[in-house]
Amino acid sequence: MLYKCSTPVQRAVVAVVRPFTDMAECLIYLVSFHPKRALAVVRAWWTFLRWHRSLSQKRRKVVRVKRAEHIYRGSIVLRYMFGKCRFNNMM
Repeated sequence: MLYKCSTPVQRAVVAVVRPFTDMAECLIYLVSFHPKRALAVVRAWWTFLRWHRSLSQKRRKVVRVKRAEHIYRGSIVLRYMFGKCRFNNMM
């Protein structure tokens, strides 16, 4: 979802920052003796790499539709944290 709906700048930042954060998370899990969690991080990363082509194709479709429809630009998480607990109250 993040990949399909983000701007080119956001995708570039994610492409640079995300591998480092994933590696750090994996190392933390390994150091704290949670190999299953570390393996889950690695599997998630490989799954993203495998699905990258189909995600790119879906993104092209979303970009075409995005121009025609209204898309919520705010942060749902921040709105939830500050008291608007339902999505229909956020709009």
